[in-house]
Amino acid sequence: MAGIAPSHIFGVTPHKTLHARLAVDILNYPETTQFFRTAPGRFFLKRFQADTEISSQHKKIYIAPQRRKELKRDAVLVLEPSDLPPLEESGGYIALEELYDLLGHGRYKYMQGRQAEKTSNVIPVHSFVLFKDGGNVLSYNSGRIHQKSDPLIGSRSIGFGSVVLQSDQDILYNSLLGIIENAISEVAHALGMPRELAEKARYDNELRPRFCMVVENNVSRQKHLFVILDFQRPSQFQPDEHSSSAAGFGWMGPGRLPNDISNYDELSQYMLQREPLDPRSAYHWA
Repeated sequence: MAGIAPSHIFGVTPHKTLHARLAVDILNYPETTQFFRTAPGRFFLKRFQADTEISSQHKKIYIAPQRRKELKRDAVLVLEPSDLPPLEESGGYIALEELYDLLGHGRYKYMQGRQAEKTSNVIPVHSFVLFKDGGNVLSYNSGRIHQKSDPLIGSRSIGFGSVVLQSDQDILYNSLLGIIENAISEVAHALGMPRELAEKARYDNELRPRFCMVVENNVSRQKHLFVILDFQRPSQFQPDEHSSSAAGFGWMGPGRLPNDISNYDELSQYMLQREPLDPRSAYHWA
């Protein structure tokens, strides 16, 4: 690898290190990266896409499938169950103002992910973003599920998001301890949205936190808190499965809900059954 890659990545498995660096570059800088995938584990240079002497099989862009974050080494945002209001009567619903109050008074902490996963007396915080176009919401195939670590089980979903990490915090913007930044990153990655367009949503009021829901993992019995957010589709962007890591797109709206929603995750089912998919009432539901 001499002359191709910097010496500091040399080691027992330098090919794995190089693979990870390229993958991160494509993920974080989709507009400016010099690389693209042609297959799992295979990369190519953008500048050769127009070269007629190179086979077309090396020019077809491959979009890596969406991967759920696992609670491992990263520090994750967690709450104490005793700090939450009683959940029995509300069915797990928590008003956004109550979350603001908890965070504002420092009633949170960060815990190493693997430890948080095994600790029943903490509640990891997640983002759950509904991508909307007016009164319609986007659904998709949510992919492989890990029953022991994923709090939501289902092959389809109407929410994009993941567990909130300490590294999601934005020191230059009130990001709700990283919840907003996490939501932006997850939507941008899942839908292939240009990063600057996703970032712009926070300033143009296209991304709005709404309320919270506490869901219990049916296997581990651990509770997880989901912050529900609405992300209104920017006029300059249209989701396209060919440029996203999600698949099986379908728009749903008033009068266009599926007859059977049993294959959706629990939180999506809850939203579809009780949420009026109407932009006029979108911020007044409880």
